[in-house]
Amino acid sequence: MIVECPQCKAKYRLDEKQFVGRQHLQVRCTRCNHAFPILASTTATMAPTAPSPSMPEATVISQTDSSLSLPPGKRLSLSVTSGKDKGKVHAITKPRMVLGRSGTDIVVDDTEVSRQHCALEVHGVKVRVVDLGSTNGTFVGGQRVESSEIEHLGEFRIGGTTLMLTVFDSF
Repeated sequence: MIVECPQCKAKYRLDEKQFVGRQHLQVRCTRCNHAFPILASTTATMAPTAPSPSMPEATVISQTDSSLSLPPGKRLSLSVTSGKDKGKVHAITKPRMVLGRSGTDIVVDDTEVSRQHCALEVHGVKVRVVDLGSTNGTFVGGQRVESSEIEHLGEFRIGGTTLMLTVFDSF
């Protein structure tokens, strides 16, 4: 799951397995040093708990849960329509793929792209792009977004690179 610091809005990736047997996790933001809880109510694995008014909880931006799945009978790809990698086509082979400058599922050769910039999450026929706390942001329709649904032939921009989602019928 991706969570957001309630004070400075920095985003962090957490493994939901860390919640097993716990009602909450206490996290300290490396950007602003603010300590905040992530309550079990934000995950699908535990019963809800009430947040404390004196300690606001993190916002869950993205969950890596079992609802992520590639659509049956379809193939998905991302085409680079502008930027240094223009013309490259990347197959979407997993229901969650991370895009970034290095060490990611899809590597984008662009100095304005963060190492782990955004994720593409596929929920059957719905596809969502989720910013992972990038420095320069993720843009859909010219607007900076934290998360946005992308449709067939929909475009989004990271750094100086524009990518287009294409959905095909499988052969």
